[in-house]
Amino acid sequence: MTEDTNNFNESPYVQNDVVEYFINDIRREYIYFLTNVNSYSKILARTATVLKRVSMASKVFIIFLGAIAATSGTFSVLYGEENPIIVWIFTIVGLLIATLSGLDAAFKFEVRASARLSLAADISSSLFRYSSEYGSLDRRINMMLEESPVNKDAFDSIQDEFKVIQNNQIEYLNNINQRSAEVGVNLKWEQQLDQHELDLFGMNLSLSSLAESPLPPD
Repeated sequence: MTEDTNNFNESPYVQNDVVEYFINDIRREYIYFLTNVNSYSKILARTATVLKRVSMASKVFIIFLGAIAATSGTFSVLYGEENPIIVWIFTIVGLLIATLSGLDAAFKFEVRASARLSLAADISSSLFRYSSEYGSLDRRINMMLEESPVNKDAFDSIQDEFKVIQNNQIEYLNNINQRSAEVGVNLKWEQQLDQHELDLFGMNLSLSSLAESPLPPD
């Protein structure tokens, strides 16, 4: 038994079940990365749209209230400067203008929206780069599988390449989470909310069900 085990370990070839497990592992990693990147991009774009709408609405209200404030002289002539109702109305209008202007300046809705859209565009562009890397890896795997049994040196080389891609992915996702936090978005929390909504509608998509999906075309 010991002699057989040693012969197996020294063999220049790799068992088919080991190769198959490795290929499925690559598919799982690719789907995990693709799912996260798509989710991050959608979350950032969605929250940016909300901020843009808030910014636009506050500006419209400020313009509208400013127009009302500009008519204070006319109302004073018509109803008298000492009229308490007129005084209260234009005091409230002034407070609203100051409040909305202060909120817009403090929270920088438009600036934050632009930063989120820029980050979402950067994430979308990363899909092409990583898809290209997986496509290159897929071509090497197909070339490796043309030889039967699979050569151990070729298999080890592809494993090393996959580890590099995997480490780059982890680093990239961590970087995206950090940059998102800087623009006020907690991606993990937003993902959990999205997943909860999907669960409520019975649309929970398991990554394990996608593990057998083919790698992207060249």
